[in-house]
Amino acid sequence: MIGFLCAVGALFVVWAAIVLISSHRILRSRHQSVGRTFAKMEKRSDFRREDESSYRQEKVSIVSDDGLKLTGWLLPCNYFTEKVVLFVHGFTANHRLALPFVNFFHNLDYDVLAIDLRAHGESEGRYSTYGLLESRDLANWVRFLRARYGEHAAIGLMGQSMGGAAVLQYAGGDEELLFCIADCTFTSAEDAVHYHLRRSHLDFSLFYRPIVAVLRAVGKFDIADADSLAAVKDIRCPLLFVHGTADRMLPCEMSQKLYDAASGDRELLLVEGARHVQNLSLGRAAYFDAITRLTRRAERRRAEADSEDVKPDESR
Repeated sequence: MIGFLCAVGALFVVWAAIVLISSHRILRSRHQSVGRTFAKMEKRSDFRREDESSYRQEKVSIVSDDGLKLTGWLLPCNYFTEKVVLFVHGFTANHRLALPFVNFFHNLDYDVLAIDLRAHGESEGRYSTYGLLESRDLANWVRFLRARYGEHAAIGLMGQSMGGAAVLQYAGGDEELLFCIADCTFTSAEDAVHYHLRRSHLDFSLFYRPIVAVLRAVGKFDIADADSLAAVKDIRCPLLFVHGTADRMLPCEMSQKLYDAASGDRELLLVEGARHVQNLSLGRAAYFDAITRLTRRAERRRAEADSEDVKPDESR
């Protein structure tokens, strides 16, 4: 009997440890240092560290709804433009992952605002929420951009991984956005956790609810509310989904589902053989071509809407 109780106790300790470790990794995974970020980009031939100094940068900040100071870097073109892309990095990363895209967007006449998400980089905060509170932070960043560039500024959003989820969860509530790009993102936080539990050969029914309870108690959010698949149905601006076919962190089927759930102007680019956040490395030409098509469609759509607004009333 004592042996049986000891075995049960040992199993409970293992179960509790898995729940707590998994919850901690969801909330506060180890973040990349600046050096490691550059090392990864240089290894993939995405960007060289010494090239960062070639861009003008302005450090800016806002305050989140819950009082956190959030930091970003504005990288403007060398001339005036009313077009800007807000770049949102993924989990554990930082704003410098925007750097490989800056010159390309500048050539399309877009300034770039690269931000550090809450609990990342130089932004305050302790926990990540898989796009839920991050999407509300994006609302404040967009307000910042409209105050700076004007209410009619052309604002596009681009996010990678969790950043893509934040973009999608925000965009459905903003009909004035020019376009959205979601790179290797997930359908929902619940689906992402389910996928990783399955990859670890852990029973979803045994671990998911306790993990949710820990996230609710410690992180103060409900993981079920971080639902990009539900949010994407309300997005009205042109959309581009990008995913690598060899992504084992978040499978490309998630972007396919997001594409299928969206309505209106949308495109899905699958990069053959690319792993997580490797789409630029292995599919640079196709990626940039897809963004170019997206921006042209979005700008044409905006111009047509503006012309409709100024048409004289022929009924008079």
